[in-house]
Amino acid sequence: LTNMGFIAAVDGEDGALLWIGEYPRLDARGRREAVRTENRWQANPILPVHEDLVIAPQDSPYLIGVEKTTGDITWQAPRENGSTLIGADGRACFVAGSEVTAFTHTGEERGRILWRRDIGAGPSGGASSHPLGRAALTWDAILLPTRGAVVTMSPSDGKLISRTLWDFAGGGGNLLLTSSLLAVTNPEGILVYGDRARERAW
Repeated sequence: LTNMGFIAAVDGEDGALLWIGEYPRLDARGRREAVRTENRWQANPILPVHEDLVIAPQDSPYLIGVEKTTGDITWQAPRENGSTLIGADGRACFVAGSEVTAFTHTGEERGRILWRRDIGAGPSGGASSHPLGRAALTWDAILLPTRGAVVTMSPSDGKLISRTLWDFAGGGGNLLLTSSLLAVTNPEGILVYGDRARERAW
């Protein structure tokens, strides 16, 4: 993914070019404005989903599915306020921004919004509830870091499962999840949560 209007695939053994595909991108003025205001996709990895690759190019106003073997676009959905591609389960891919949105990636309705949730809504909302950092996805939960807490949501319908306040200053950060540990990185350092709420800070 070039973030310059096209995506290409090369052979993993000899580097031979397999295909090149183009995708819709912002015009020159739109790209400059997106960079200036930081209103664009963050740098997101390509997400393999069934026969497609889901991409979120920084120079495009869309979330896009492309066919793995040809690079042809199979579906697209407006980015709107999305910035981070969280991951995907068997039914949907999940995007975080000022809201969290689930887009279907299978069947004839690929690209359709399944649900959308504003995690800042409600009595505990506000600036401290806005996403801050890269989220993590498990088979039964979306873990979303915000300035005030880590928010756990259901991937099936977006309902709030829990909201756990951080126990360190600064709040938020990128999440990395393993089978037994949750690591949180931010400018203050790295905090690792393990079994039974044990944590180690660097």
